[in-house]
Amino acid sequence: MFLMFCQLHAQQNPTTITGKIKGDSSAISSRAVSSPTAYLDTIEDSKKMYIGAALNYAHGIGTNENISNGVGFSFKLGFNTIKRLELPIALYVGLGFDYLYFGGKSSYLPNNSSIAINSNAYGWYPYLDLDLFPDLPISVFGNVYYGWRFYFTRQNLKYYDVSNTKQTKTDNIDGDVTSIYGWGGGIKIKVSKRIKWELRYQRNYGKVAKIINPESIVFDNTTGNLKSYQNVNSDTDFDMFFMGLLLSF
Repeated sequence: MFLMFCQLHAQQNPTTITGKIKGDSSAISSRAVSSPTAYLDTIEDSKKMYIGAALNYAHGIGTNENISNGVGFSFKLGFNTIKRLELPIALYVGLGFDYLYFGGKSSYLPNNSSIAINSNAYGWYPYLDLDLFPDLPISVFGNVYYGWRFYFTRQNLKYYDVSNTKQTKTDNIDGDVTSIYGWGGGIKIKVSKRIKWELRYQRNYGKVAKIINPESIVFDNTTGNLKSYQNVNSDTDFDMFFMGLLLSF
């Protein structure tokens, strides 16, 4: 009799066991989603790496007036070293590059010829970026770096040859290199799942470098070539400002 009752009860409640199984599986699924590994997989912005490009401006602090203001562009590549940790930060290790153009002196020579002396600088530096709450729409970060900056002065000579054809001749006439280091920071503004705006400030410290003094340049009026010049020593400290985009992977 007892066995017949149990069988009848089971037939009248066919969903009892099924419901329990469904409930248990959904609970298991819920627990799986809330596990640390699954949670980290849902984070959109703390990717393994990013590449960035920016426009930059540098203002010299105590520098020679010929490198007191520079404009240019920069690139950066970074790798997130703590992506798999359940922390509201990201620590990027990477390599940065920036180019600065400081302008120079131009002179006009006989026969519609001209010569220009342009000063340029190229910086290379490993860096660390520490992002706080990188998954928010707007996050802040700090930055430190150490590297080298290469200074070059370039001669651009434009003239007309015997057949009255315009010619251009470019030569690097002098250069120097100095170690650099500094700190900075800024904000990152989320544009989409993989793209962010970056506004960054860097305080650049550099050693003394040789810079050509444009006032000392002497040209050969016959050939239009550079005849002589003098170098001056200059500090290479800058306040640098960057505005660009980051693409995450």
